[in-house]
Amino acid sequence: LNLEGQTFMQAIVRDISIRKRMEKSEREARLLAETLRETALSLTSTLELDELLDRILENLEKVVPASACNVMLVEDGMVRVVRARGYRERGYMPTEGITFPLNSTRNLLNIAETGRALIIPRLEEYSDWVRIPGTEWMQSYAGAPILVKGELVGFLNLDGDRPDQFSEEDGERLQLFADQVAVAFANAQLYRQTQRLLHRLEAINHISNVLRPAQTLDDLLNRLLTETLHLLETQDGAIWMYDSSRDELRIAIAAGWQTRLRPFALKPGESIAGNVYLRREVYLTHDLKEDPLNALMIRRVVPERTGGVFVPVQSGVQTLGVFAITLPAGKPVQPDDVSLLAALGEMGGSAIQRMRLHDEMRMHIQRLEMLHRVDTEVLKNANLNDTLRMALELIHETLQVDVAVIRLYNPDTQLLELAASFGMGMVEPAIPPGEYLAGKAALERHTARFWRGDPNISPEWEELVRREGLEMAFALPLIAHGELVGTLGVAMRSLFHPNREWEDFLDTVAGQLALAIQSHRLVEQLRRSNQELLLAYDTTIEGWSRAMDLRDRETEGHTQRVTQLTLKLAQRMGITGQALTHLRRGALLHDIGKMGVPDAILHKPGPLTDEEWQVMRQHPVYAIDMLSSIEYLKPALDIPGFHHEKWDGSGYPYGLKGEAIPLGARIFAVVDVYDALTSDRPYRKAWTREKTLEYIREQAGKHFDPRVVEAFLKMMEEEGS
Repeated sequence: LNLEGQTFMQAIVRDISIRKRMEKSEREARLLAETLRETALSLTSTLELDELLDRILENLEKVVPASACNVMLVEDGMVRVVRARGYRERGYMPTEGITFPLNSTRNLLNIAETGRALIIPRLEEYSDWVRIPGTEWMQSYAGAPILVKGELVGFLNLDGDRPDQFSEEDGERLQLFADQVAVAFANAQLYRQTQRLLHRLEAINHISNVLRPAQTLDDLLNRLLTETLHLLETQDGAIWMYDSSRDELRIAIAAGWQTRLRPFALKPGESIAGNVYLRREVYLTHDLKEDPLNALMIRRVVPERTGGVFVPVQSGVQTLGVFAITLPAGKPVQPDDVSLLAALGEMGGSAIQRMRLHDEMRMHIQRLEMLHRVDTEVLKNANLNDTLRMALELIHETLQVDVAVIRLYNPDTQLLELAASFGMGMVEPAIPPGEYLAGKAALERHTARFWRGDPNISPEWEELVRREGLEMAFALPLIAHGELVGTLGVAMRSLFHPNREWEDFLDTVAGQLALAIQSHRLVEQLRRSNQELLLAYDTTIEGWSRAMDLRDRETEGHTQRVTQLTLKLAQRMGITGQALTHLRRGALLHDIGKMGVPDAILHKPGPLTDEEWQVMRQHPVYAIDMLSSIEYLKPALDIPGFHHEKWDGSGYPYGLKGEAIPLGARIFAVVDVYDALTSDRPYRKAWTREKTLEYIREQAGKHFDPRVVEAFLKMMEEEGS
């Protein structure tokens, strides 16, 4: 070939070579793309971290083949090997779980700083590579960072057993795969966070359901601690509660070795529990025995190598106590456990506060019931001593005292004479003011107190205290309208720290007893006053009935007429005494329910619509609603509530039938219809007496009770004659 031909052939060869290289590159690119697509599908198809780590190593070998590979995770500046493959076969064992500082390894630090893959073709030429026995076979290295939202979470590491095993192109492939791993890691982290949150919510919901049936504070604390220990799979824990009367923390409930801490009391700020109470911050320790914040007296009973977490028990801005959970060695407290305990501390605090408020409310109700029972006993019991004995029993139950004594002052003898006692052995029958604790309270006219060791105790009181084994006692003067009527004494045989509320209630009881004693002499007068009050009630009822007649102008005078006629008919049918009184009140109030009917319906001149009739027919229901809360009117509800019921069941509002309708309502129904028909109305003239009586006779067995109709007609016939 000539020169021109040679040049042409060279161009053809060069072109073919270029095309082949391009075809090879294209095939490799397609293969890489397909491989990355497959690995992406494999990685994103699982959300479990352990499974994801296994798949990372499986797919890493497809992207960049290597002699060995591993995955490392980074947390708080420490690197941990979580998966490794290919090392055991070569005599090197990089144990999964081994941890070391990030800044101790130059190649990893380089990757972390650049955020890009690193290729070391020849390790013997890399001055920062530190040889470890068993790694002599390693000749080349490739590594890439795993970055999630710009944050370094781990590394992909490849080791080769020959120099130049990894190219720059391998580094790019490794980085692409690391980016896929980062996406999978982000999904797995989000899934784990969601699972942890779900687990936390389920745990909180479960404990909330367990706490709800608790009836007492002790029961609630026991349930809270038991469920928390079960949840964290430990047996040791306690709940410290703050006692404001002593300004100290004491264990309210404990389990495991922490039961040995029950005798201890901590001031706010003292030891770990006191510090957590004061600062209202979670405290985590890995060794309670060596923790300098822990009090020496507590460190002496703590088992070796025991960690724990202390959480404030809070309700709003108020700290109620401290949650202390400890875990044995080898089982460190996890961040999720701390977060869960913090949530339980808040939930438990709210539950404790609700229980305390419930207990306080129950206590207030119990005390109010006690005062009410004393009042009631005074009114119904003619024997004052019986009343006072009952009062002492209530004081014992309500204030939890061991001894209670009431003395009455006799102005003739000027002595405090024993009236009633509870829980005491020998009691002086009468003492002069000034002697014993009761005499001191009577003489000085204010509460006298005693506690064991009181230096001012009198000899006679000291003997009584020794004999009865008393620790603390109170004596209060009973004064009514400025006059001394007696004394009340209470005492306890065990240590007791009363709060201000307890003492205030004791003062209230003393005042109540003083009034009860004085009032007991006026029982008869109070009874007469009660009769006058009933008369006033009846006068009020008549006033209500007149007010109804004035409101419903077309029925003016109707109530008085039907009341008188109803009473006459009821007497003929054998109704007498108190039943007749209730019947009279019911007749006077028979239309009281119309107070709930709008004027537009009640005073409508024309016929009512169906909807308006529905409202009108509710007035018996309104009457029952209005009157049923008035105790003395309950027996009078028969007429207001049922006088529109009919014998055949076609009445309203309940459709009662026959004798299911109260007798008083059946009697009143006849009288009511008679008066309505014989009275003028805007829409008709009054019927004659004869026409009305004939109508009532026809309605016997339909609208009216036949027996009542018979009695009514006979009565009207006799009156007419």
